[in-house]
Amino acid sequence: MRHFSRGLMQMQEAERMQIAADLGDDITQLLCALLARCELLVARLPAHESRSREEATEFAALLRTTASSVHDISARLRPHGLEILGLASALRGVAAEFSERMGVPIEVRCAKLAARLPADTELTIYRVLLEALRNVEQHARARHACVTLHCRGDAVQLVVKDDGIGFDASDLPSQALRVGSIGLLGMRERAMAVGGSLQLKSTASSGTEVLLSVPLTRKPAATG
Repeated sequence: MRHFSRGLMQMQEAERMQIAADLGDDITQLLCALLARCELLVARLPAHESRSREEATEFAALLRTTASSVHDISARLRPHGLEILGLASALRGVAAEFSERMGVPIEVRCAKLAARLPADTELTIYRVLLEALRNVEQHARARHACVTLHCRGDAVQLVVKDDGIGFDASDLPSQALRVGSIGLLGMRERAMAVGGSLQLKSTASSGTEVLLSVPLTRKPAATG
């Protein structure tokens, strides 16, 4: 089952990358081309055609917003910032985007790591943060959150805490099904796929803490 789960997640990541490429290379380019034509139309409309200029300007603004949204979706599906800028910058970017969208202040503390982590470990940390913040957005009703990345012993840890309403985490599978968030279980599966573990601490009215711990060095997977 663990091998099957790991393979399924790898297939999902491959599909995400393909969809992101299609969005970024095709849809975004088409939207940008439409935007350029629309802005050219606005510039060519005579001044006395004020109503037409206003409508064309509004349409250009809509195209610009749509292109930006498609770009954001593509970035979440294929995190270029993670590959190019590194884990800490990618985590800060995710937190900043969430904070701006939801109006919830997020404190981010990222310790400087001695070296880049394996690509699958960085991707797991990135995806767990996305899912944890998604749960904060959908269920927590939080006023503040904190994201911490640090090394403890021979492991790297990601901690996501919020001051929301919390829930009874004593039975995570049942809770996940009740709130419709299979992502809670997916975070744990992702952690185990890279040799790590995920703990979730929460009680009603006291907020929630997600703790992901992944070893800095992993034993080779068993074969045969």
